[in-house]
Amino acid sequence: MLSQTKYLAPNTYRTILIRLFSSGQLKPNEDKDTSVVEKRDNVAVKTKPENTFSVDMIPEKASDNFLIEFNKRKPTYDQLYEYMIDEKPHLLSKPVDNSYISPDFQLKLHHKFDFSIDAIQRAFGRLINREEAEAQKYLNRRHGILGPDLATSHFIVNRGGKVRFKHNPDKWVLDRKLLPSVYDKKFRLISVDASKTGLMYEGLDNFILLNELEELDLSGNFKLDDFSCDKLARLFRNSTALTYLNLSDIPLITNRGIEALYKISSLKTLVIRETRAAKFPFIELLILMFNDVNPDCKIIYK
Repeated sequence: MLSQTKYLAPNTYRTILIRLFSSGQLKPNEDKDTSVVEKRDNVAVKTKPENTFSVDMIPEKASDNFLIEFNKRKPTYDQLYEYMIDEKPHLLSKPVDNSYISPDFQLKLHHKFDFSIDAIQRAFGRLINREEAEAQKYLNRRHGILGPDLATSHFIVNRGGKVRFKHNPDKWVLDRKLLPSVYDKKFRLISVDASKTGLMYEGLDNFILLNELEELDLSGNFKLDDFSCDKLARLFRNSTALTYLNLSDIPLITNRGIEALYKISSLKTLVIRETRAAKFPFIELLILMFNDVNPDCKIIYK
């Protein structure tokens, strides 16, 4: 019974002990003499044992602690009561912890919310960003039906971009109605103009397996950053066709993002105008280090 009441208020334990004594389940020291005569150094000594109870009544979690802390086989009732007090029982934590309510929700209950106009606008902005990031995610079904080239073409054209194909390199496709709705092996992407299409980090996964892509224009997508450059480097690190990459007018790209692009060994032209990397005070040194790995690449920053 005691083991089931560890989350009650501290004063309740004393009441429970009193009830156990009154019901006869626990027997306190009686008025009669319970002293025990022991022999110590051949001298009879009269001692009175402590009021103890069965170890089985100790909560399983606490039994070892009692034996270690007090070094006694049978703890006293006072020690049991002190243990219950040290448990610091909570009236609300147990039902909440054992329910579907998450700790994050509990934290939000104590959060001081800001309902000003600026805070509401920021909240709506975060909501829009989450929905846009979800809309730009890579879809296995789309790439499985169309193939990587046509799937990327639909993705870009649907967001206001344009593409060119190897079988008709002089024509830019701006309307998705001109794109096949099933896989066609003759449609091989060679150029993608995704400037000012609102691309985010999540949307770059759609550029996977574009083995014949030669030109990629991502200028004006202000949500791209250094992590996006690292993802591009990983996507095209084995490419032998990509020669032109335009990252101009993206203020979040710094010199660290440009350094990651050295992995694209096929690059011939890299445009980084109006980026933080272009304003890097040691941009000339950065270009020298980049050309040390990829000497055929020309970096245009002004």
